[in-house]
Amino acid sequence: MALPASSNFDPQIPVAASSDSDPQVFAFQDIGWDIKQITDEKVQEAFVKYFTAFVLDEERRTNAVATGPLEVLSKGHWYDNTYAQALKQREQTDRYEWLRKKGSLYHGFAPEGFHLVPCPKDPNLFRTGFRLANYVLNKGVAPSTGLETLLPLKNDRFYFIDCQEAVEIAWYSTIREIFGRTAFNTHFNADGDKPLSLDPNISMTALLPFIKAEITEQPRVGDNWHFANIPLYRVKHTVSNGGGWHVVCVDATPSAPQFIGFGLPSPKDKSQKGVAEKDIYEIFARGFNEKPSQLKDQVSDEVFKQSATLPLPPPGLAHMSLAQLESMQISAEQIADAARTNPELVGSCPEKRRLSATKIKAHLLTMSLSTSQ
Repeated sequence: MALPASSNFDPQIPVAASSDSDPQVFAFQDIGWDIKQITDEKVQEAFVKYFTAFVLDEERRTNAVATGPLEVLSKGHWYDNTYAQALKQREQTDRYEWLRKKGSLYHGFAPEGFHLVPCPKDPNLFRTGFRLANYVLNKGVAPSTGLETLLPLKNDRFYFIDCQEAVEIAWYSTIREIFGRTAFNTHFNADGDKPLSLDPNISMTALLPFIKAEITEQPRVGDNWHFANIPLYRVKHTVSNGGGWHVVCVDATPSAPQFIGFGLPSPKDKSQKGVAEKDIYEIFARGFNEKPSQLKDQVSDEVFKQSATLPLPPPGLAHMSLAQLESMQISAEQIADAARTNPELVGSCPEKRRLSATKIKAHLLTMSLSTSQ
């Protein structure tokens, strides 16, 4: 089924959901866990299961863009930049222009059943009057239904998120399994003060009370880490996804932990569960060394003209011309060195986040007490 060619394209035309993922992974039960089952090990096991399935679904669809059927573009979770490049590659000009003129390739395109959160315009960040990829469940939509519209096999419309929000969706999926349908719908109700929500900044979501953050270098399975590329990356690549990654630890071997992430390439060695830190720096270097994307017109003409300025280069590099910057090359070793000498700017963030079994149990007990009174 080809995408509509009309300039009046409506992205809400229903299409078949993806069939590339295991249907059993996201087959939630109505009844949640017994509170005695809620241990850190079991919580992280469930979370990694969901996050792995979510990441693999994106990888399969992205790999199918070049030669697969066009309907692959009508469903699923995408980076906005990746989706824009896919539309260009498949010559889907009408859909690309429709999204660009709405500003959706800048501030995001909401999942079905969710809405973007408006905010005052800011020429440096919120240029279109919406928070970037901040989605909140619509009133009248059950949280369990809203969650299902985010998941492989169950969504029937494409939407845009970033790597942190992919982690958030897997966290919500874990809580949904543990809570069961009724408790999940009660806690994340759109009419309450903690509606189901996504945001690149987790403090803007209803998940924050369930998350434990710690300053540690010791890897643990289920930890959410963030790796940052060198700051100059965002100067050279103003439209790209390689400035950093929120990833999840899937192998906590102290000498060589391994990670997976939304948009992070799978390991070349299929015997590995994920990629090592050195591999992430190699991916960062390859991304930096690529030519900058030509997708510099992703926001509407009016917004782009108001803000079409490059970020300032770091101190000491202000003398570089744009041509010099675009031809600049860097190695993975140089990024690793920068991570050692400037850990506050490059490499892994010292604060690691994980879904807390203790906090989940506390919320369930509080809900149980309130309903019994």
